[in-house]
Amino acid sequence: QIADVYVEDGVWLINISRSGLRQLKTIESERSIPLHASLLAMGFLKFVEMRRGTAESKLTPLFENLPVYGVLATSHVASRWFLGDKKLKTGYLGLCGLGEDDLTFHGLRHSFIQQFRRQKLDMLIVKALVGHADKSTTGGYGDVYPANVLKEELDKLDYGVVLEHINYSHYVALQKKQGNYKIGRPSKNIPK
Repeated sequence: QIADVYVEDGVWLINISRSGLRQLKTIESERSIPLHASLLAMGFLKFVEMRRGTAESKLTPLFENLPVYGVLATSHVASRWFLGDKKLKTGYLGLCGLGEDDLTFHGLRHSFIQQFRRQKLDMLIVKALVGHADKSTTGGYGDVYPANVLKEELDKLDYGVVLEHINYSHYVALQKKQGNYKIGRPSKNIPK
């Protein structure tokens, strides 16, 4: 939701929590995650600002094209959008020509954790970022990592992919080109 993006002690975060119909697997799943420097450089905060300017309330979904279906978790809806129907090559993966590669939305978490290992980054911090409990003896002491510590380690994460071409301003330009386009099932009244 729009209210889930906030700043604390100069660090921009996104809040993952139980509220309303939102569900989480465990208590550890509830957390605040810093926004990576690359995401900020892409203009994500401008997108959030735009959404806040058009929102009816702080409970408005951050991504308007991600529909809510009753009690179905939005993560399931996002996963369905990502995967689509493999046979019809729909969904994001299908549009990218990757529909038959047996990739999953949840696999993004595996890739994230694996990249922390490859770069020899702090695995206790990755546990905090992905919402896994630290079951070690010392894990039971102390409180959560401060946002600036999480952000410092997260910003070290680098997949070696050039991202300069991805920017909110490009998104806005594409929206203007497309006109009033909504994601979802086409209307029956559209002429063929």
